[in-house]
Order: sequence, then C-alpha cells, then structure tokens
Amino acid sequence: MQGWAFFQVGKGGKRFVALQTVSWTTYGVSLALSLANNLVMKDVTLEVSALAFGVMSYGLTMASLLVYQPAQAEPKQQVAVPSVSELRSDRVFNAAIQSNTALMHSGEGVTDLWWVFLAVNFVVAAVGSWVGWRAPHHTESRVLRMLATTVTLWAMAFSTALTHAIGGQWRHVSTGYMAIMPGRGGAKFVALQTMGWSLFTVCEAAGLVSVALLVRRP
Repeated sequence: MQGWAFFQVGKGGKRFVALQTVSWTTYGVSLALSLANNLVMKDVTLEVSALAFGVMSYGLTMASLLVYQPAQAEPKQQVAVPSVSELRSDRVFNAAIQSNTALMHSGEGVTDLWWVFLAVNFVVAAVGSWVGWRAPHHTESRVLRMLATTVTLWAMAFSTALTHAIGGQWRHVSTGYMAIMPGRGGAKFVALQTMGWSLFTVCEAAGLVSVALLVRRP
C-alpha cells in the first residue's frame, strides 16, 4: 500500500485516523477485560465481553484499511485547490475508493472482499447480540450485566454504521451514493432504509433503557 507505515500517527486521512483510534482503544478494552477475567473475577460474562471487543477491534481495523489515504507528493506546478465543501463531500471519498480498482472492484462489480467486509460486520453484530443474551443467564452481577448490554449496543451501532457508510459507498461508488441522502435512492431503498433505521433505533433505545434500569436497581 503506497505510503503505508506501521507507525504513522495522524496520517492516512481523517476516516483512517478515527477508525484506527477507536480500533486500538477497543483492543485495549478487550485486553483489559481479558486480564481482569483471568486475574480477578473469572466470570464467563467478562470472558465473552472481552471476545466481543476483540472481534470489534478486528472489524474496525479492517474498515480503517479500506479508507486509508496515502499522503500525496508535492506537486511540481500549481493546481486548483478544491473548496472546503468539496473536500468534505462523500463524493471525494467515493473517488478515492474507485481509484483502488484492483482491490475493491473488478470488471463486473465489487470484488469478493466486499462480501468479506459484510461478513465481518455480521459476525460483530452476532457476537455482540450473543453477549447481551448470555449475560442474564450466567451472572447476577449488575456491573457485568451492564457491561454485556453496553457491548451489544456498541457492536450493533458500529457494525450497522460501517455497513451503511463504507459498505454502501464501496458497492455503489459510481452512482453518487452518500451515507446521508434522505429521500433518494428509489422507493424500495428509502422504504428499507426507513424500516432498518427505525428498528435500529428501537433496539438501541431498549438497550439504553435496560442499562438505566440496572443502574437504578437497588
């Protein structure tokens, strides 16, 4: 990968830096929970929570590599500078993805890596949901139940957002797809998006209510 270095603080584009930051933070949480489980509590809920955070860290790292932008060489002559609105536009991001044709696209559409990306996000969502389901059956600790619910909320939020934003732009890069495009994309797309985000909101709200009830429980 052009311009890539293992240690490059603040480089690679805003999306890359943000995803890498969250990824390594999530990895640190996974490591801390694993150590706490082995050295202190030895509880299965803590163990599966560490596993979930580890899977999320892997998914975030994979997503960050897909949006990496190498530093551009200094131009030999003056070129037109795009406006701030153009720099912030998702269309610029689409063009960056489209330039990586060998890895991202074939002559017939997206490569198999796109399906791998979807599979990773599905696994993250599934593992997060499993942790939330398992906790009430295996621990009476209020703290661990709150941790498990938080894992579920975080896993669902990040897998859904990455699938929608990065996965959508990757697959529809030549159509002007954007992460936020209310009312556009056709009637079926709008209907499915409306149902999907509505269900997502209900699930996240239910999880937050669950955490609140655990906090208030005497």
